[in-house]
Amino acid sequence: SDFPGALWSRDILEKGRVKTKPNLSKIVIAIDPPVTSHQSSDACGIIVVGRSGSGSEAKAYVLQDATVQGARPDEWVNLAAKLYHVWGAHYVLAEINQGGDMIQTMFNTLQADVAVRTVYATKSKAVRAEPVALLYERSRVHHVGHFPELEDELCLLGAENSPKTSPDRADALVWAVTDLLLKPPAAPQIRGL
Repeated sequence: SDFPGALWSRDILEKGRVKTKPNLSKIVIAIDPPVTSHQSSDACGIIVVGRSGSGSEAKAYVLQDATVQGARPDEWVNLAAKLYHVWGAHYVLAEINQGGDMIQTMFNTLQADVAVRTVYATKSKAVRAEPVALLYERSRVHHVGHFPELEDELCLLGAENSPKTSPDRADALVWAVTDLLLKPPAAPQIRGL
């Protein structure tokens, strides 16, 4: 069932579900790391998302939810690196609000061959999620298969009286889709002679 005020509905998610992925031009592994690594800690959201097409025709495809609970930083770094290689990802995209330089250092130390980009949240999770929810409504984001725990989090995000648990999977997904579909392309660099 749907929750009042939630940014996603089960119907929207179902309409965007597909069985297979198209050829993808870019894949990212997005991470929303926890502050601590106890079983009762927030999960480490790890979501794999790919993009097909370009410009306003581009679409995102959620490929895997590899979120882990209670994992130490070295464990989720190694898992993200494994996914990076398995999926042939372009880079790992990690939120650094909680871990700062530690996240980049962990990758440099444990998985130096993995390309890592970092993002820093300046807005709340729900505010960051609004443009991504709109992309779902416009049929520009698809789930390749079923991701029950991720979809539960999405359907609670922004809802009135939603539980106070952290939507780690949803946040990682929002970072990935934002990066793939909403981030403006880098301006071409012109070198002076």
